Parts: sequence; structure tokens; C-alpha cells
Amino acid sequence: MSKLDRETLIMCKNRIMQGQSISSIAREIGVDRKDLKSKILEILSDEEKNEFNEKLKHNFRRNRKSARNIKKENREEKYKMAVQTLVRLGITKEDIETISRVLSTNRHTTMAKDTFAIKLVEILEFIKERNQGIEVNDEGYITSKDVINMILKDPRFMTNDVKRKLKPMCDILDNWSSNVNKYQINSYIKQYPEIFKNSIKKLKMHLIIGDNFLVKFDEKYIPLSEYIITENPFLISENSSKFFRRVCKLKNSTKSGIIEEKDLNGSFEETEEIKEKYELPEYEDDESFRRDVENVINRTDREDKSEKGEEI
Repeated sequence: MSKLDRETLIMCKNRIMQGQSISSIAREIGVDRKDLKSKILEILSDEEKNEFNEKLKHNFRRNRKSARNIKKENREEKYKMAVQTLVRLGITKEDIETISRVLSTNRHTTMAKDTFAIKLVEILEFIKERNQGIEVNDEGYITSKDVINMILKDPRFMTNDVKRKLKPMCDILDNWSSNVNKYQINSYIKQYPEIFKNSIKKLKMHLIIGDNFLVKFDEKYIPLSEYIITENPFLISENSSKFFRRVCKLKNSTKSGIIEEKDLNGSFEETEEIKEKYELPEYEDDESFRRDVENVINRTDREDKSEKGEEI
């Protein structure tokens, strides 16, 4: 018996008239939807054709609306589950409303409420991991309220992906210097969530550059990279090339080669000569960038000593 004999076509037509979609029936009997429709129309009178076509339109609209409703219901269910998790993690519904309101005021941070709730759960779970081994009363412990304040201070913090941005950047900060521990990094990101506005590449470039300089800070001398991590993350927001030229110039303007903290926060006027002399190498990978930066610094050190008549 043919898949589309008259008896089968009548049965299909009746099921469609009862509200079933033609697509689901076509899949069920293993034929193309268009072929099924064409064959059914061939056995109908003109009046029946009109009724059949109207029913097809009605079924399509109903099924399409149903799909939208299902999607909406799924989003609502995800949102409810996320909110329950947030409450368990110490976030109140008032906090959720406050954050949602702040995010909605900026087109860069606006997001669907279920997306917002799910992302917030991911961030809180990540922070929970970072708190492991740290006492609640310790300065390095990040509370749920701290996370709320971080978001309110910098709403774009919420747009960061945990796996692709927050965790990799924290790993870099955690492991950059043996003199800086996770407790300090936690305290640091609580105060400066703006650090995550920068790219991972830019963070590494600034820290690699900073490894080559010493800063006098509170009567002690620390690598510029450590100073950035513990004291002044806003230096990372500066253009990498300009940052490099500025610290090179500051170092070579002192006999000791040590940069004073106050000079790091001062103004800096660039000239074409400075731009040409302290040209930042292109970044390809950490190792080659570190080597190329050291070569530029050593070369310009020799040139400066030669100009001053000092021994090289």
C-alpha cells in the first residue's frame, strides 16, 4: 500500500482538521510536508480546500504561539530556580531588584532576567570557590554583600564570563608573584572590580612590563607589577604603549633607576622622540614579549648612559 493512498490521505486530512500539525503527521508517516499537503488538496473539493487551508493557517499560528509559550515558560522556570539558589547564597529579592534596575540603565549591561540571575549564580559560586580556606572575618573573604557592592560599583562586572574572563584573570593575579597571596587578591578585586574591564592580554602586558621596574612605596622598594596588583590597578587602564614609554622615561630620569610612587600618578608629556625611543614591542606570547621588552629597556639604558657620558 502506498504511503499516500486515498485512505491515508483522508486520515491525515481528518487529523489536521482536528488540530494536529501537518508537519508532525508528515514526520510520522515519513513523507515530505509539502508532498503531503499537495496530495491531500488533490482529493478535496474547492470548498473543502478552502476549509483545509484555513485550518492549516490556524494550526500553524497555534503551534507557533505554543512554541513561544514553551520557551517563555522554560525561561521563567530557569529564573525561579536561579532566584532560589541566589536566596540560598545570601542574596535577597531586594538585592536582585536593585541589581536588575542598575543593569537596565545601561545598554551595555542590559540582559534578560533569567540570564542575569543565572550569571549571578555563576559568579557567586566562583567567589565561593575563592573563599575556600579563608576565614569569614578575614579581609580576603568575599561576602555576598561584597559581590553586590562590586556590581553596583561597576555594573559591567556582571557581563564577564566566569570561565573565560574572571577565573583566568584571577589565576594570573594569584600566581604572578610569590609575595602576593590569594587573600590579598580577593581583597584587591573587592575594592577594584574595574580591573576586569581590561583584557587578559592587556593585564599580562602591563605586569610583564612592570616586572622590569622598581617602585619606591612606603619607604620600601617593590616591583612595579606587585605595586599594580596590590596598590594601583588603575594603571592597567592606561594604553599599554603609553604606559611603557612613561615608566621607561621615569626610570631613566633618575640616577637610581627607581620610580617614585608620586611620579607614577603624575602627568606625562610625550614627544615624538620619546615615542620613537621607547617603542613597545608587539605582543605574540608571554615569553617573546618579555624578552623583547627587556631588550628595549637594556638598549635605551645604554643609550642614556652614553648620552650622559657614564660608563656602560
